[in-house]
Amino acid sequence: MRVNLKRTRYSDDWEYLNPSLKRLRKAVEGISKGTYSVQTVSPTNWQVRSDKNTYKVSFQNGTFHCTCMDWQYRNDRVVFCKHTWVVIATQELPDEFTSIIIANPELTNYVEVKT
Repeated sequence: MRVNLKRTRYSDDWEYLNPSLKRLRKAVEGISKGTYSVQTVSPTNWQVRSDKNTYKVSFQNGTFHCTCMDWQYRNDRVVFCKHTWVVIATQELPDEFTSIIIANPELTNYVEVKT
């Protein structure tokens, strides 16, 4: 399953109210600048390399996990870290990801599923 990012109007005020959007914007900027590279380890595990670090992103038990401090601190299903957004934007995802979108309709503001 592929996920396309929807075009969204970025605004500092909206980012303050919506932390997912802030991380999505950082991910999109990093992808466009070539800051991030993604290596698929398995169908549900990836390594995201940035200029400074490498993070492990995985999809397990119906949600994403990342080894970055942002994800560790928030440990939240909706507020994905930027590394998770990089994987969502660039990789083939497990079909179970659809259930996350259905369970969190706010995500449909940012992504659309391509089958």
